[in-house]
Amino acid sequence: MAIENKRKKKFGKKKAKIFLVIIIMVYLVFRIIPTLHASKLETYTATKGEIEIVKEFDGIVFKNETVYKATANGQITFFANEGDRIGVNHKIAEISLNDDLEQKKEELKEIETEIENLQDNNISKNIFEEDINKNQEYIDSLIIEIQKSILKEDYKRVSEIRKILDERLDKQSTMTGENTYNAASIDLLEQRREKLLEEISTSNIEYISEKSGVISYDIDNLEMVYVPQKLGELYPKNFNKIDKDVMKQFSGKKVNSGEQIYKIIDNYEWFLAIKIIDEEVIDSLDEENHVYIRLDDSGEELKAKIYKINKENSQAVLILSLNKKLYDFYQMRYTPVQIILNRYEGLKIPSKSIVEKYGIKGVYIKGAGGITKFRGINVLGSDKDYTIVEEREGYNNSIIKTTNNGETVNIVALAIYDEIIVNGGKVKEGEIIN
Repeated sequence: MAIENKRKKKFGKKKAKIFLVIIIMVYLVFRIIPTLHASKLETYTATKGEIEIVKEFDGIVFKNETVYKATANGQITFFANEGDRIGVNHKIAEISLNDDLEQKKEELKEIETEIENLQDNNISKNIFEEDINKNQEYIDSLIIEIQKSILKEDYKRVSEIRKILDERLDKQSTMTGENTYNAASIDLLEQRREKLLEEISTSNIEYISEKSGVISYDIDNLEMVYVPQKLGELYPKNFNKIDKDVMKQFSGKKVNSGEQIYKIIDNYEWFLAIKIIDEEVIDSLDEENHVYIRLDDSGEELKAKIYKINKENSQAVLILSLNKKLYDFYQMRYTPVQIILNRYEGLKIPSKSIVEKYGIKGVYIKGAGGITKFRGINVLGSDKDYTIVEEREGYNNSIIKTTNNGETVNIVALAIYDEIIVNGGKVKEGEIIN
């Protein structure tokens, strides 16, 4: 009996040990599983950053454009490049009226060269003036002798002297240059030159700029449609984009009278009309304020003044005024417009890491020893992926007070370089992350 009792007591102790081991294993399992789960969680370091709240709309460019037309038929030549910024009194174009203009210019060049050569010959003639005078005196003496021989009826002598006279006359003509057509025609050549100059000058029509701006030879026939003077009448119901039909002009082209040949665009002020159907965006905008925009995926940020908001029911046409950079966008008629509605700076965190505890928003971070801790945040702005929260500096500013079941709770705020649990909803405070 005693032996049996001893066996029962021994078995009871063994059973108790097994039960204790089971309890310990269960405890370890419940402690290890969250740790294993938490060890696989993605983290993100809180650093300073910026996000923009951007909305994209369709825009129409309105410019002050003056189109100039040909006043005659002819061949056009341009003296300014596409996109040049020109001032007043700049020669832009010239129309040649005559097909033989180049021929006349060539003839004028030849005549001027001939006149120059003849003038050089006259200089040479002056150098030999003494020889010319002596030869002329001899010619005069021969003529007198011929006259005397004729009175004496000595015709044989007349014939002899006549041969000598002809030689002397030829020599005199050679020295003076009077035996050539050109030498005798300097006056005629000068008269011809003056006539050619007059014909050439009246064969060209010049086009001189009367205003400054950007020059363009691309004309789309919408220059008088999208004019700033019509912006006051532009509402969502008549906000229409008309198909463009661009005509390009170039030097050497034959043009007809009345044909559009170039335009000058005022680059001092230009406008963007944007149709907005988002009431929240409309309500956030006020006339006379400024907004920042980007055009045509250029990436360049432009500051624009809100010139006017033409509201119609729940929609509106936003009209922006700009006074810079037209020379980068002068060919633009239609463009996507990105409006930067807000820009936030602070600590940048993933939006999906945000959770709520004690009635305030916050995130879980990986603290000392890998233990998760809750940190409070003050949200400044968000987009679909990231949120900017206020960066608090100093210990006194890092405490967020809240109430939990009637008791005041001090929550430490998120700090720069805290390691945030990206999927905050999958952890609890106090879990261990390896």
